[in-house]
Amino acid sequence: VMRTTEGFLYPKLPNGPEHAKYDAASPLAPVYYFYEKFVPEAQRLMIDENFVAIATDYIGVDPIFHTVQQWASPVFGATASSGAAQLYHYDISNLRWLKIFIYLTDVTPSTGPHCLIRGSHVSSDQLGAPLRKRGAVRFSDEEIAQVYGKDREVEISGPRGTVLCVDTRACHKGKHPVDSERMIMEMYYVNT
Repeated sequence: VMRTTEGFLYPKLPNGPEHAKYDAASPLAPVYYFYEKFVPEAQRLMIDENFVAIATDYIGVDPIFHTVQQWASPVFGATASSGAAQLYHYDISNLRWLKIFIYLTDVTPSTGPHCLIRGSHVSSDQLGAPLRKRGAVRFSDEEIAQVYGKDREVEISGPRGTVLCVDTRACHKGKHPVDSERMIMEMYYVNT
């Protein structure tokens, strides 16, 4: 889908198109989003009994399926993009949720692994409380290191098909790819 249809460019270009066909060799933005929930493969994954069971167990109730999306993060620019969620942040969306990510490309430390701060998703995380009070903003790696140190940071690499089950209340980011693109799918389950 990502190689054959137009994706939404993010962040939006000030004087350019809102969507374009993805070309990793000459990208127009740091992220291309694709919302393809009616593709049969996506529908099968959305209701996969294993994914639904994991979400049910984690959330504590039968989950509501919220969103399915895919995105491509090409090598773009010299630094991480705040708008493309390549800087650390906390998601603030529902009361409880779980996101299931599937790597659609091989992901290495230099191709945009999902990164998170271990334990930062729990309400007892007092270290991150001052950061969370700032709301839905982005934090530099230096700010995160000052608050949490380096020993709690986790980078998740893996081959194509790697599945991650993530509570994105945790402080997290998609690392800025420097060697090659990262393609990923996200399924978002919520309780309300």
